[in-house]
Amino acid sequence: MNLSITVQDAINQLGAINEFVKKDIPLSAELAWNLDENAENIKSVVVRFEKLRNEVLSSLCENNAIEPIEGTDSYRAAKGHEEEFNAALNQINEYLNHEVSFDIKTVTKNDVPAKLSLNDLRALKFMIADA
Repeated sequence: MNLSITVQDAINQLGAINEFVKKDIPLSAELAWNLDENAENIKSVVVRFEKLRNEVLSSLCENNAIEPIEGTDSYRAAKGHEEEFNAALNQINEYLNHEVSFDIKTVTKNDVPAKLSLNDLRALKFMIADA
């Protein structure tokens, strides 16, 4: 099955999968295998985004165009670099909104454990063929 999602959705989906996997819920071999393969495909999109985002941020750092906001993990435009900073943010947002497509391995509802939380089901829903 082909999945088309934005990079932002891929980031969110990978986070949901990682949270699900941390719970170490017993899964059928097919579900575990397919989930791992799908997670790797999604992770490759996230890694590519992080590389591109880091290139944009590195350019801002090299030009001293950003400064950290004290007490946070965030940055703001350095004085006189607002236009460059905003252009970089727009570029990052374009990357986040970019649509990507890839093949995913599916499973049936019967392959999914019966007792899962709503969040667990949401983490798997993208790969359930008869959902």
